Amino acid sequence: MLGYLVRRFAQMLVTLFLFVTLVFFLVNAQPGDFTNFYAASRGITPEAKDTLERSFGLDEPLPKQYFLYIKSFLSGDFGVSFSLYPRSVMSVIGERLPRTLLLFVTATVTSFYLGFAAGKTIGWRRGEPIEYASTLGGVALYTAFTPWLGLMMIWLFAFKLDWLPIGKFLDPLVWRTATVSADHVLIRMILTAVAAST
Repeated sequence: MLGYLVRRFAQMLVTLFLFVTLVFFLVNAQPGDFTNFYAASRGITPEAKDTLERSFGLDEPLPKQYFLYIKSFLSGDFGVSFSLYPRSVMSVIGERLPRTLLLFVTATVTSFYLGFAAGKTIGWRRGEPIEYASTLGGVALYTAFTPWLGLMMIWLFAFKLDWLPIGKFLDPLVWRTATVSADHVLIRMILTAVAAST
């Protein structure tokens, strides 16, 4: 058992390393760099653009950029956010992690119970139409392109049917003066989790 866990952990580390490396080279394969974005959108001077390049390490050769990137990744220093400059990446992650974990845990628990209930139903009603419908539905959802399916569900349940809220996660203090009850928020959260878990 211990050998299996060690092998799985080693596989996870190798997969993570390959993923991080692939992301680095894909980002660098794009034409230009992020300083071009700032130069085009904010009209910064060439001197300021050079300063930005140096601060991001973009003036270094690609192999050195890669090794600095890996070193920073392993030390937990993710630098500053390109899109939310000059905020640090860790502050952005810290701000958005709680809502991501909330949705992930709720979706995981909901999908477990939905799968358990569907499995029980299929097991007790073998050969009936519900078995074929559940099997076809499960295969269709499993093989669907997840980003497209997510966007279509947002479009349907949030824009068209207005069942789910659209917008940023609100500060808990805002709910003290809200006109809706906690049950209303919980039901919306569960609907969102069901949509995310399918």
